[in-house]
Amino acid sequence: MAHNLTNGLLQRGDSLAVSLGQLIITPNSGEPVPREWLATNRGKIMSEIAQQSGLSIFSYAYYQTGIYNNARSPGVMIRFIDMLTGEDAYAVFNVQLKRQRTTKNKNAGDPLPDRHFSIGDRSALYMLWIKTALNIPRRFSEWHKSMSKLKHVYFVAEKV
Repeated sequence: MAHNLTNGLLQRGDSLAVSLGQLIITPNSGEPVPREWLATNRGKIMSEIAQQSGLSIFSYAYYQTGIYNNARSPGVMIRFIDMLTGEDAYAVFNVQLKRQRTTKNKNAGDPLPDRHFSIGDRSALYMLWIKTALNIPRRFSEWHKSMSKLKHVYFVAEKV
């Protein structure tokens, strides 16, 4: 049988918590958890928590931009992995895929580069983001630069 990291940590007296989508380990020794060890084992521990609790916990896989809703709505699709079942899940958020302003070389209404998008402060993606501990990007047009930060955030959601 494979070694269960979660049980091993708990048996040592360490505490485990998930807060704002982040795994928090507080060692009984009082010493900090080595970053490399946490980076290597974070996913396995979260998967074990999902298995032991029977709870679907979703981890970020990737995102892509496109036109959704029968080619009527520009959006960003975020693909997640259900750590309980291994199934793919996704969420689509409304975004802008066209330039909002004219610049020296581009006109308002021109398409943004591939995988770039802009959001507003009332968008569902923004509302999701502020429920995490992640920093908000400097500009709403720079969101694409921060999407990979979701790799260290875990989500619990209802499947519909």
